[in-house]
Amino acid sequence: MNIKRFMNPAILLFLAMFAVLAVCGAFMGASRAQVFFNSALMMIFWCVLTLFLAAGFFAYPLLRKRPALMLIHLGCLGVLVGGMLNSAGAHRLIARWLDRPAWAKGQMLLGPGQSSAEVVLETEGAVGKLPFNVRLEETFVEYYDKPAIGLYFNDGARWAIAAEAGKEIQIPDGRGTVQVGAVYKNFKMKRDNGRMVSYESAEPGINPAYQLIFTPAGGTAETIYVFERLGRMHDIAGRTCRAEYMAPRMIKDYKSTLQIVRDGKVLKQTTIEVNKPLFYGGYHFYQHTFAEDQSGPVSGIMVVSARGIWLVFSGYALVFAGLVMQLGTKLFIKRTNPGDVKGQADGN
Repeated sequence: MNIKRFMNPAILLFLAMFAVLAVCGAFMGASRAQVFFNSALMMIFWCVLTLFLAAGFFAYPLLRKRPALMLIHLGCLGVLVGGMLNSAGAHRLIARWLDRPAWAKGQMLLGPGQSSAEVVLETEGAVGKLPFNVRLEETFVEYYDKPAIGLYFNDGARWAIAAEAGKEIQIPDGRGTVQVGAVYKNFKMKRDNGRMVSYESAEPGINPAYQLIFTPAGGTAETIYVFERLGRMHDIAGRTCRAEYMAPRMIKDYKSTLQIVRDGKVLKQTTIEVNKPLFYGGYHFYQHTFAEDQSGPVSGIMVVSARGIWLVFSGYALVFAGLVMQLGTKLFIKRTNPGDVKGQADGN
């Protein structure tokens, strides 16, 4: 009885503090909330709250007699313990006490064809290592608007066409026709039978370009190559127009095809995007950033440890099952004994 007198107000106090902290955390912002809830003081709070929940099994016999309450209690305990195991503080303790490489979050920067097992951690200068390699097979970028090629004529007129290989388009005012004949991801040229011809290179690297076939009215066809990275072409003597690649501006989504490689074998391949990660070997791989440099696209992959995550999910499942059992039992009793309920109402 003395234990209960102490535990009842203590549990209510800790639950009230938990509610206040949850509300305050919602207004802190993600980065500040993460630092605060992983601080040493909050780790003590989580440990004490977990001890109270565990002690409840012994202090309150009612929990052991009612399966629904038992499931709810076990579920709450599982969520707390799982969350603590996946915290930055727990990873630091595991690395220090058990002498194992353990970290909560880091990032990888990969270009197409590159692979690595090293993860740059949030701690400055620290590097973690995965037990396998992650290889970036390919990247994709989706835009709300589409890329185009702008035509600039010598008399100041302008016209734009979609940057896609397709049918021949008639340019207004009798200026002729234009067509995107080919699209290259890695444009190269070589000499063939005394003339230079373009081709798609399989060599490492990226040089996106478009073959533009412009036929002026009453004239002969001219081939113009438009490069994404070189911008507008200079005026060329004898030509009536010049061309410029017009990049799309509004990014809709960016994706990366990742491969998990170990001992030269591809164990798993998945295309990830924002909020759709790859899970493997106890880690989640999220599409975090995307950029381009001189060598091509660079995909930023956030790597998050999933230590304890299944305990959290199991805890939620137990809480849900307990609530369904508790509410379902009450509804079943009311439906199977309608007379008792009515009799109690009449007696009152």
